[in-house]
Amino acid sequence: MGTQKYNPDYYTRKSIRLAGHDYTWSRAYYVTIRARLHEPVFDVPELRTVVEKNWDALPERFLGITLDEFIIMPDHMHFILWLNGLAENAPTLGKVVGHSSL
Repeated sequence: MGTQKYNPDYYTRKSIRLAGHDYTWSRAYYVTIRARLHEPVFDVPELRTVVEKNWDALPERFLGITLDEFIIMPDHMHFILWLNGLAENAPTLGKVVGHSSL
């Protein structure tokens, strides 16, 4: 599956981010990530293992985050993580989600 160029006429999803919210604030964040084509890719045992391994490694990559709940479904995953905005070089939620292999 190749990458597609961004087409603003096709991709009309509105951002659900809160305007003015600082995503480095100390609090819990609930995140859902889904497979692009709604296919059950997370049923593949090897991929599930990679996802779980990367989830467990997040606190080592990003100081100031604490893992909470995490569940993998066939075509998506949900997780809750805590950011400590008072930590030195505290990551934003976007950096954690974008950098990880989740």
